[in-house]
Parts: sequence; structure tokens; C-alpha cells
Amino acid sequence: MAGATRKATAGAITPPPAAETQPVAAEVKVAIEEALKDAVIPVIPPAIPVHVSIDTLIDALNTGEDRAETAGLRVVGPRKGRRRIGRAFGQEPVIIPLINLGEDELRSIDEDKELSWSVVPLPEDEGED
Repeated sequence: MAGATRKATAGAITPPPAAETQPVAAEVKVAIEEALKDAVIPVIPPAIPVHVSIDTLIDALNTGEDRAETAGLRVVGPRKGRRRIGRAFGQEPVIIPLINLGEDELRSIDEDKELSWSVVPLPEDEGED
């Protein structure tokens, strides 16, 4: 008898007709579009692969200080994390303005085989600090 009750209860639930859900979906779509219209979406600077040695990078930085002010070193470490130059590096990229790094720090990052690095442009507000 309990089985018959379950079947009757299960059969009594019917989904709403599609016509009733369409106006709600249209309202939600309009609300989402309205919210995204004025949304500020952060821009993550693209990584520019560096195909030069650390010596070439250091020489380039020494010939023009403005380069160090407009570029950053994007460093990615292993999953477990890695500490170098007083900073923690993991799978989440860390971008350090090149103006804040000395030759010894750059070499330390470059020599660590668990860290990978590339040069990226800095957002305008970060280079002014």
C-alpha cells in the first residue's frame, strides 16, 4: 500500500508549463544584461614570453629606467608553493614591478628551477607606486 501512495504522489507533481517560465527567463536575461552593462571587468595583463637570458633582461633594464617602471615580472611557482626573495610563489601568478627588483633578486628567481617567469606590462596605476 505504501508503494501505491508513492506512485500517486510522484504522479501528482507536474512541471510548470513552458509558457509560464519564458517571461521569467526573459526578465532574468534583461536584468543580467543591465547589470553587465555598467560592470567593471578587471583586465589581467597578458604574459609576454621572454626568450632571452636573465643577463639580457638585466642589461635591458639598466639601459632604460622607464622600462622597469612600465613592466613587471610575472612569477609562477609549484602547487605546494615556494618562497624566494622574501615572497611566496604558487600556482597563482605574482606580478612584481621590475623597478622593485634588484639584480640579485632577478637572478635568484631565474636560478630556481621550480619558478617560471615572464615579463608583463604593468597596469598604469601599479607603476606609479
